[in-house]
Amino acid sequence: MTKKTRRILFYSSIALFLILSIFIAFYALGYGYDFRRGRIVKTGGFQITANTNISVYINDRLAGNSSFLNNSFSKSRLLPDSYSVKVNSIGYKSWQKSIKINEGEFIDFPSIILVEEDPEIEQTPIKTDLITIPTSIYLYENKIYWLSSNQIISYELTTGI
Repeated sequence: MTKKTRRILFYSSIALFLILSIFIAFYALGYGYDFRRGRIVKTGGFQITANTNISVYINDRLAGNSSFLNNSFSKSRLLPDSYSVKVNSIGYKSWQKSIKINEGEFIDFPSIILVEEDPEIEQTPIKTDLITIPTSIYLYENKIYWLSSNQIISYELTTGI
């Protein structure tokens, strides 16, 4: 190999290193290339924490499942745009929201509560010394619900010792 060939390889390696370093630095700082706009933009993301294990869909495509430790899901490196986010879990009603990700923005949904599809509601009559209250009263998760003149009234039970 001649001296000229070695110099060409050396200087082209340095140029390649510098170019790749710039791209890696931009990627590490959260930048991405938006092909629709034709420019470099700062990316964003979101996090969802739910009361159960979840599957998360972004624009009707499975993006992933929640962590088994704390039922949370995080997605980063999203280009600024509007996204449809849907959360599913077996035995629970789904949750869906349209979100707008702006440049450099991270959105947090810290407490998504998925409701059971068919919750078990106990229909237990309440008996006192004086009267028996009919079975139109329902007890569900420390709350009492009853129907009174076409209104549903709820009362939260508190326990104290």
